[in-house]
Amino acid sequence: MIEKLTWRDRAEITQFFGDWQVLDPGLTVLNEWWPDGPQVAPMPAEGNLVLGAVARKS
Repeated sequence: MIEKLTWRDRAEITQFFGDWQVLDPGLTVLNEWWPDGPQVAPMPAEGNLVLGAVARKS
């Protein structure tokens, strides 16, 4: 159960990566990280609320 959420904008989330190199496609909705191939189900509207990225230490 989630008791508290903290909404952050793109700039605030980007600060968490510090000096790490964010890989393509960068900070984006998780749907953009879908692997090659067809999706099993359409992305619900709520899916656009979650951003993610992968980064590596420079």
